[in-house]
Amino acid sequence: MTEAETAENWWETFHVIEMADIFLQRDSQEEIDTTVDFLIRELNLPAEANVYDQCCGTGTLSLELSRLGRNAYGADLCELYIERAREDAASNKLSSRYEVADAFQYIPPEACNGVFNWYSSFGYASDDSMNQRMLNCAFEALIPGGRFALEMLNFTGVLRNFQRCMVRRGISKGKSVTCVRESEINLSRGLLQQKWTWITEGQPEVVRNSALRMYYPWQIKEMLEIAGFIEIELYADLAKQPLCIDDSRLIVTASKPS
Repeated sequence: MTEAETAENWWETFHVIEMADIFLQRDSQEEIDTTVDFLIRELNLPAEANVYDQCCGTGTLSLELSRLGRNAYGADLCELYIERAREDAASNKLSSRYEVADAFQYIPPEACNGVFNWYSSFGYASDDSMNQRMLNCAFEALIPGGRFALEMLNFTGVLRNFQRCMVRRGISKGKSVTCVRESEINLSRGLLQQKWTWITEGQPEVVRNSALRMYYPWQIKEMLEIAGFIEIELYADLAKQPLCIDDSRLIVTASKPS
């Protein structure tokens, strides 16, 4: 994959509905419950607290937070995802609100007790200042003393256990789907470049390219400090195990000063 194959703002045209069904859909209610319990606890979200799901996708976590009595906002640039989140909220009579919006700029209309960015939705831009802007928006969305949580790839673990090709299969709209994801590291630019080939039963093959900025844990900490956050903690998982070099995921929590 060459750099020219990945558009600068690749995320604007990257998403397909099959992505929601194969990667974003969580079949394990236990996983959802454990994640939401973590967010309620670590973001200090009492009943009726405002919470913002930054880059919400189809709203899996914010829908559950809404069901548990929190006032949830969600924003994502993908209209397909927001449509599904709104449909799920309406069919379950939930109050969560979803906007088609750019998370590099969007701030909810009400200040929030907590903000979270989950499932590898940070670092899309190759421009560090753009990614910094997303963290700045999270900071601005919070009340004084509010809390932020970020979940993403731990790139020390990605490099130590690099997987060049991954194949995932599933069902989307009643049709079998195969996704072949090919990955390579662009060391000169610090990017994880990926080619996603979608093979859906009875449909033409679809190819999408992505490029994630490879931030190491200490760089994320520095960016959060630039945004104004304090009390920054790094973990390997929802059990708050200490982060190690081989861990594949990174969870960061931080506070806005009171």
